[in-house]
Amino acid sequence: MSEIADQYRLVPDIDGNDDSWCIELTEGRFTGVIYRYGKVKLQLNEEDEDAGLTANFVYDILSVPTELREQEFEDEVKWEFEHHLGNILMDVVQTSIENSEVSETEDDDGRLIIKRKVTF
Repeated sequence: MSEIADQYRLVPDIDGNDDSWCIELTEGRFTGVIYRYGKVKLQLNEEDEDAGLTANFVYDILSVPTELREQEFEDEVKWEFEHHLGNILMDVVQTSIENSEVSETEDDDGRLIIKRKVTF
């Protein structure tokens, strides 16, 4: 289990969408915030392959605890929040890869097709 795994949990989509999950923050300054990722793009740094992946993503905040609603946050705190969401996203991706089932087949032209069934 990763260090960050204790800081969030997957929860059913609060809008009732059976095809998606939300994430609830369970530790830290933003405990109780529930959000959902939108479009996610993972990209390898072509100039420095050792730098790993860059994650670009959109998110929707769906629920905010009452005590956080009226607070103003400085830009640095907003950046830390979004950086934290990025770390969680990478943890979810890594965990799903580790827990996935892989199957290989070929298409009609003989090209290899690799399918990965991801479960949470």
